[in-house]
Amino acid sequence: MRLSGIVHSIGNMDYIPPARYPEDLAHIPAEQMAELIRKLAADCGYEIIILDVGNYGHQAAPILSVCQIVYMPIKEDGISSAKIWEFEAYAERTGNSGMLDKVKKLKLPYTGIGRRENYELSSFCGASWGIMWRKLMRGSREEMEC
Repeated sequence: MRLSGIVHSIGNMDYIPPARYPEDLAHIPAEQMAELIRKLAADCGYEIIILDVGNYGHQAAPILSVCQIVYMPIKEDGISSAKIWEFEAYAERTGNSGMLDKVKKLKLPYTGIGRRENYELSSFCGASWGIMWRKLMRGSREEMEC
């Protein structure tokens, strides 16, 4: 019931807008967030849930464990490569290397979105990356049904 108060819709997509104060999310343990995701999937009938777990850093393992597929947007530069290497090394060190089997790395198309004046959710839906995500999600569903 409380969740319905924060869920918004654009077309047939429901979303929860970013937290007004992201530091508040830092106080929610990853295990609790993983449980919320399980409940959303089980109780709300969502076939696909897209998450941004970047703020959880090394604490994201419990959240990623409830995911069937983890899409990792990547850039092809030295800093991004170092971050990917660190993530993979961390998964190995902590015994979560199985999680890496779920990871699919994606080079996202540049859309210009991200500049403050273009940061409208409706812009994302029609942008080239929005089209790409929809194609990916349809493909993922087909993979799961086979």
